[in-house]
Amino acid sequence: MNIVRVQSCIRLAAVVLLAVANVSAATYYVDQRHPRSSDANPGTSVLPLTTIQAAADRAKAGDTVFVKDGNYRESVEVKKSGVAGAMIVFKAIGDSVGVKGSDLVSGWSEWRDGVWKKEGWSINSQQVFVDGRLLAQIGGNPLFSPKKLPANGSGTADLVDGSFYFDNAARVLYVRPFHQTDLNKSRVEVSVRPYLWLVSKKNYIAVSGFKFQHSNTSATYANGWPAVNIGGTHCLVENNEITWCDFTGLGGTGKSEVVRNNICDHNGNTGMTFSGDDITMEKNRTNYNNYRGFNVDWEAGGVKNVRITNSTITGHTSIGNQGPGIWFDSFCDSDVISSCIVQDNHGAGIFYEISTNALIKNNIAVGNSSHGIYVSASNGCVVANNLACKNLRGIVVHGIPRSGYTLENNLVENNIVGENSEADLVLAKPGNDCRGNTSDYNLLFEPHGSQKMKYGWDKSVSSLTGWQEITGQDRHSIQGDPQFVNAGGTDFHITAESPAARHGRPEKMVTTDYDGRPRDPLRNDIGPYQIH
Repeated sequence: MNIVRVQSCIRLAAVVLLAVANVSAATYYVDQRHPRSSDANPGTSVLPLTTIQAAADRAKAGDTVFVKDGNYRESVEVKKSGVAGAMIVFKAIGDSVGVKGSDLVSGWSEWRDGVWKKEGWSINSQQVFVDGRLLAQIGGNPLFSPKKLPANGSGTADLVDGSFYFDNAARVLYVRPFHQTDLNKSRVEVSVRPYLWLVSKKNYIAVSGFKFQHSNTSATYANGWPAVNIGGTHCLVENNEITWCDFTGLGGTGKSEVVRNNICDHNGNTGMTFSGDDITMEKNRTNYNNYRGFNVDWEAGGVKNVRITNSTITGHTSIGNQGPGIWFDSFCDSDVISSCIVQDNHGAGIFYEISTNALIKNNIAVGNSSHGIYVSASNGCVVANNLACKNLRGIVVHGIPRSGYTLENNLVENNIVGENSEADLVLAKPGNDCRGNTSDYNLLFEPHGSQKMKYGWDKSVSSLTGWQEITGQDRHSIQGDPQFVNAGGTDFHITAESPAARHGRPEKMVTTDYDGRPRDPLRNDIGPYQIH
């Protein structure tokens, strides 16, 4: 009875504390353009704060911070946590609430040959923008060059129109703008701050609606750093734009986080990168990242998640990156990659490497310069109901030999694969480090010649029957025109007459299609879309 009374008291105390938190919850306003704004103000709508950091310093569990339009040139660090039912919420309430890691720089001196200089400059700035246009960096970065980031030139002699160079020894920043522009009559923004938003080991924080741009993380951190870094538990990051940052746009390490409806485009290395457990990434976009040309074999592209488990990425779009579209690397486990579009990336569309138990389903991988979907030196993965076409290779299960790793018990089924230039399917040959991998119930198509498969990297096979005889795989797979509704218009729904209709094997882990519609539990359609 004493234990029961103690437990009842604990529950009552928790309810009381939550009620008190809700009653005392405060609302703060930040409005740098308000004529009476000051960080000494109480933070009301009439007397708002000037900086977001001032509001972050005051906010506690249950509080909400509303930020109005403006360019907030500051680094924000959230130093307190919310609690369950009482998050600390930061919400942009204007159409253009920007947080920038750059400063406006004036007072330029004309040097020679259309080059301007800023003397006494002590920061190894990684980005310069003139009237909103990004300039190319000359000289590389000592933390990354030459292997991870090939240097473009080495000094002022290599400056061309639209470039800049920082002379660290002389403490001079040189800029050669486009079209002989007078920098003293231009808007010059130079990156100076290593991060834009930092949540480190804090819980129940929500960040919504901001436009984050410009950062200087790669001048400070040798392994890179997300400009918006969210680390903790039960955090929410949604409806933000993180663009034109010098390294990674959005990322962090955490547990039970939700990352939703964010745009992470045009960043220097990677759009998004997370580690941790139970992270939900849904309906985000990572397009045209790695504009700086980092080595894609090291780290670059749309998404690179490392050591992430029990997590999902769904409804994601990753197009035109200089690197893989979606990359899970090293000791990832039990992750789901679902209903994503990976297109025209310089690398693999989807890459699951030295990890285990992925479910890769209902994705569309088109036009990638390497593999459409690549399971590399990983075990227990299911690649089901995807479309892989017009890549260099369609679906690849290989990546061995690799010391300390195996390729075992992976399943490739119910996929539509075709028109890949080198091979539609690539499977590693069985051996001591490769066993139990299966491919079946796929639809293969090749309208302009013979089918192309590879058994290992060295054995090419040009027909489905030959493939079946040599490998023993794909006994129930078929060939034929998928009859897409409009492949030229990227509508890959299938018609009722498609051979993909009702020819797949029901897969208990794939109960819905790309559009979220239920799949027939008795006769599954091949590919990402189910006919209804």
